[in-house]
Amino acid sequence: LVLNTGLDSHTHDNRYYTEAEINSKINLLTCSGASVNVGYTTDGVTKSVANNTRTVMTTITIAKPGYYILTADTNFSKNGTGFRLGTFSSTADGTSNTGTGVNVPANSSNMTTIQNVYLLKTAAANSKIYFAVQQTSGGALNASTWIGVMPIRCT
Repeated sequence: LVLNTGLDSHTHDNRYYTEAEINSKINLLTCSGASVNVGYTTDGVTKSVANNTRTVMTTITIAKPGYYILTADTNFSKNGTGFRLGTFSSTADGTSNTGTGVNVPANSSNMTTIQNVYLLKTAAANSKIYFAVQQTSGGALNASTWIGVMPIRCT
């Protein structure tokens, strides 16, 4: 048995991957180094939301292109009038719906909660996505939002 390893003259054929090639494929699948900057504290962000006005709660900057799942949970103060809306937006004023928006009637006995607003987004490097809310209670209401970002596959 003759075993030749580590020879300078060795080249591999296209049926096999080198360690560096495998590592690059793993990094691509796991989004290694995919930093995400989100404009909120770990405790969430609370803002006063004027009646019938889109209010951007937070800005998400995604550093690496790819596919991401974005989630948002928002609690509105107790008030039984009108509806509550949460949506991801491609514009800084929150008026352009990028993906699925959740529109629910107000809860008169407790705070109104919008849960799991999500969007599978293909993002260019350093793209910005905004999460906005709106309500029609007749006056201003406080809203608190928490955002989750999970990279699925970087490109």
